[in-house]
Amino acid sequence: MNADELKQLGITDDEVIKKVIVSHGKDIESYKGKVDELTNKATDLESKYTQTTEQLKAFQEMKPEELQAAVKDLQSKYEQAQAEKSNAINQLKYDTLVENALRDAKARNLKAARAMLDEKDLKLDESGTVAGLEDRVKKAVSENSWAFGESENKPKPPRVVIKTTSQPPAPGDKTVADLRAGAGLPPLRD
Repeated sequence: MNADELKQLGITDDEVIKKVIVSHGKDIESYKGKVDELTNKATDLESKYTQTTEQLKAFQEMKPEELQAAVKDLQSKYEQAQAEKSNAINQLKYDTLVENALRDAKARNLKAARAMLDEKDLKLDESGTVAGLEDRVKKAVSENSWAFGESENKPKPPRVVIKTTSQPPAPGDKTVADLRAGAGLPPLRD
């Protein structure tokens, strides 16, 4: 729609014509947006239809033996992934139980204490416990008591011993005066 068409319809006021054209332009843009959106949806649906048709043809072309082999392959991959996941979960449970037992025995260093623990033949059972773990921890504690226990047995920090000469400091020794002043002591008298 343009200004000449509006004048032919009997609209002669130029302001009214401009307003009608602007309003008509907005409507056209709105419809163009909707058309673009619908076109995109149609293209997307057409693409999906083509993909589905190709997949269906591929399955139809497969022989029953190939189809069964593909299903078995996918099933074995799934079972392998499930087994790996189960093993990882069981290992995590086992490690947690062992570390908790060592913590309860007051191990000072979990990594070192675990190295002292005889884990041979220990495994997680159906009930979610590790049979024999308690006895092995007790054995490790009795054989390596230094690695377990309260922090009261921690080595004391080294003592600092300052040895002085038997000679008194020389009068006017600046180092001695600075040290005494820093310690808040009065200066030496001569």
